[in-house]
Amino acid sequence: IVGLGSQEPHPSPLLLSRAPYTWKPSFAPFTVCDVGAAPGGWTRHMARQPFVKHVLAIDPGQLDSKLESCRNKITHLQVKAQDAARLIDENARSSKEGESWSPFSVLMCDSNNDARDTVRQLVLPIAEFLAPGGLLILTVKLPKRASPTGVAVTRVEKCKSMLCSEFENFRVEWLFGNSFCERTIICSKKMKT
Repeated sequence: IVGLGSQEPHPSPLLLSRAPYTWKPSFAPFTVCDVGAAPGGWTRHMARQPFVKHVLAIDPGQLDSKLESCRNKITHLQVKAQDAARLIDENARSSKEGESWSPFSVLMCDSNNDARDTVRQLVLPIAEFLAPGGLLILTVKLPKRASPTGVAVTRVEKCKSMLCSEFENFRVEWLFGNSFCERTIICSKKMKT
């Protein structure tokens, strides 16, 4: 489902994030929710893709002005994830068929918070709007001074245990775009029974 990007990030004032170089999806057009979106590296990368219909960027911070070229495919909710869940629900109830932001095909989160807080405060409040079978791509931040091997396993396993009631098919990757202190969890939302 997910392949690694082949391009190497180049130092540039246009580079908002190394994240866009980490994966290229291999399935049909979809909607994306980027939680913790600022400054907008993932948001911009996804909005530029022809297979992406819409990106909902959630972050109380500002998105970089470099996203102007693809604003027509981006909605920025400048609120916390907990408040965004209410707005997404209101949008779903009031939108015409095919105009709602949700359900999302992909939920992405590359927040600089502790990964456990990220799961609890950012991912889980929005996960209910992810379509069954939809992908969660979560960057797990590790402490900078810890040995990454032991800490990575512990931190990732804790995040997986927090997600396992709603998600399955877990993969943990050290993607090209991840720093030394990052790992990426990729999983799918469980199908409704």
